Amino acid sequence: YQAVVSFMNKKVEVPVEVVDTVIPEVELKQDIEGFTGKEISGDEIIESISDEAGIASITFEEAQVDSDTVSSDIASVKLKYKKAGTHQNVITVTDKSGNETKLPFEIKIKEDYEAHVKGIKDITVKTGIYWVNWMADVTYDDKIKEVTVDSSKVKLGVAGEYDLVYKI
Repeated sequence: YQAVVSFMNKKVEVPVEVVDTVIPEVELKQDIEGFTGKEISGDEIIESISDEAGIASITFEEAQVDSDTVSSDIASVKLKYKKAGTHQNVITVTDKSGNETKLPFEIKIKEDYEAHVKGIKDITVKTGIYWVNWMADVTYDDKIKEVTVDSSKVKLGVAGEYDLVYKI
């Protein structure tokens, strides 16, 4: 900007440069969790981001999917872990002026046991049938000890939709 300084009937124009030195404000969610092999989007990790200059990029130090892609969209930045356990990571949020906020966080990754079970699906049966083998198409690998089904809420004699619960 050009500023005019006046003193004793004299005016001098001087350049003034305004520099943004304010880092983005970032708040992370508490108790961040995910499952092995499944993507976790940034909006499952980040509670809020604010910065008057605007956000230029959001990146993670580890496990970022498509880490070559720069994005400022919270939902499009994703993580994926291969192993269960508690992992340490760091998020970096950079504003359009180049100011950065780096925050370490912990994420708990659980084994995705559902991925080791096949054949669980919606089932349609006709009224008048009074016995169904709910486990007929269900298979699982050696990572799974047992799969059971709770069909206590299903009323086979009454048409309708019911919840059938599989326990792994």
